[in-house]
Amino acid sequence: MKMISAFKSSFFVAVLAGLLAFPFAGFGLMEYSPSSIATTESQMAAVLGVSNLPVRTSESLGNIDIVHQEDLTLNLSSDTEQKFYNVLPEEYVAGNYEIVVVVPNEVKEQGLTASLTKSDLTYDLVVELSNDELEYRQVDLSLLVISKL
Repeated sequence: MKMISAFKSSFFVAVLAGLLAFPFAGFGLMEYSPSSIATTESQMAAVLGVSNLPVRTSESLGNIDIVHQEDLTLNLSSDTEQKFYNVLPEEYVAGNYEIVVVVPNEVKEQGLTASLTKSDLTYDLVVELSNDELEYRQVDLSLLVISKL
């Protein structure tokens, strides 16, 4: 009788240990999958699709390294000049970097020009509209941070 009670107790302890270990192990039943809100690489506006941009000039700069790409979606208003504040992380303001604003051709042909202004701690984007076609629209553009060699 004592033997059966010992087997029952040890079986009960083994089942409890398995149940306690299940959340830690998971047995591959649960897996992280990104939410549908997160954008994939195919949905991102890939400007160049490369990390090194070969430059062929008379000065023969060689390859410049693209350190960071910031993709922006701007909600435009009816103002002819609009300013978007703090468009790049602070780490790229103090470093030895060159910033390039990439505007899609179809938006540029509709009369949008974009330029950066630098203050002590941030870069601000100044957008100018030359006609009314782009008022109250969303515009995608990119900022490329290029390291100066």
